[in-house]
Amino acid sequence: TLPENVFSGLSELTILELRNNPFELIPGGLFNPLVNLQTLYLSNVRMTEFNSLWFSNNPNLQTLYIYNNLLTSLPENAFSGLVNLVGLDIGLNGLTTIPANIFRPLTNLTYLYIDNCALTEINPAWFDTLRNLFVLAMYFNNFTTVPENAFNPLTNLFVLDIGFNPISSIPANTFRSLTSLQTLYLNQLRLTSVMTEWFATTPNLQYIFLNFNQIDELPTGVF
Repeated sequence: TLPENVFSGLSELTILELRNNPFELIPGGLFNPLVNLQTLYLSNVRMTEFNSLWFSNNPNLQTLYIYNNLLTSLPENAFSGLVNLVGLDIGLNGLTTIPANIFRPLTNLTYLYIDNCALTEINPAWFDTLRNLFVLAMYFNNFTTVPENAFNPLTNLFVLDIGFNPISSIPANTFRSLTSLQTLYLNQLRLTSVMTEWFATTPNLQYIFLNFNQIDELPTGVF
């Protein structure tokens, strides 16, 4: 456990590395004095609950790593004050659901990792305001389907990874808005076919990973 005032004199601190510590409790106001904090590592600290008060006074935070913890849920206002955040990693947690509007304040986000969780559904509302996102990683979850409009706002996305999910089919127009996409991971799914429509509006694609599926035939002109 850390005393709530342990960082009280460090208003100029820009990077804080706390990962790989068995914290039992992180006080709600612990990071309040760190008004200039830009990078925070809270990975592998055995975190079981997320306190919405942690980042209420850190408007300059740009990268936040809370992967490899024991979180099963997140409050909807978890990141509400982090308007300058560009990188967020919440992977390797036992998350089963994520609130629809949790990422709405993060309009400057460029990379988002939600991999290695226990999510079963992709909510299109997650990405409504993430028009600056470059990298989206959601591999190793339990998604079985992809909503056709899931990625519509992500017109600047470079990398999409939804590999290692039990997805058996993907709607024809799922990737229609991803005109900037360069790398697409569809590996280790349960696909039995590939649709020509997937790639109709992705002229910048350089890498497509379709390995370890159940595809036995490719349509003429698919690529």
